[in-house]
Amino acid sequence: MIWVISLNSSLGHIYSYKLKNHELILLKSLENPSAKLKESDLVSDRPGHYQTMHSAKGAYEASTSPHDVELDHFTKILADFIKKGLDTHQYKQLILCSAPHVGGILLNNLDKQVEKTILVNIKKNFVEEDESVLSNYLKENWWDIIRSNKI
Repeated sequence: MIWVISLNSSLGHIYSYKLKNHELILLKSLENPSAKLKESDLVSDRPGHYQTMHSAKGAYEASTSPHDVELDHFTKILADFIKKGLDTHQYKQLILCSAPHVGGILLNNLDKQVEKTILVNIKKNFVEEDESVLSNYLKENWWDIIRSNKI
């Protein structure tokens, strides 16, 4: 059994992929509503200030943007779901489809056992597309995926 993960910063779809007829069956969708919020809506207050020797005052800046923190949290939830699927033998191989930035954050949060099941990491965003677009892409590129494990 193969799972296909289609992901962007605000939405993730988990599909079961039937290779025989290249059919995708939606198993679960996860939303990250905070991805659509403004940064000011994600933080509780304004940045702190500090005194300087000059008349200008400085402001502390967070080392990570609030959107990146929320995206990391979202991908951790998704990674936990994927790990549970592996632990319960719901799939043997994974195909990841996402924009490079989002996929990279998900990869950082995946368990090492899950990483070993990744067949290919396709750096394309199919989330907003009809699932037939993803299904056709997999069908058309299947032998390339198998031969090289990269697209």
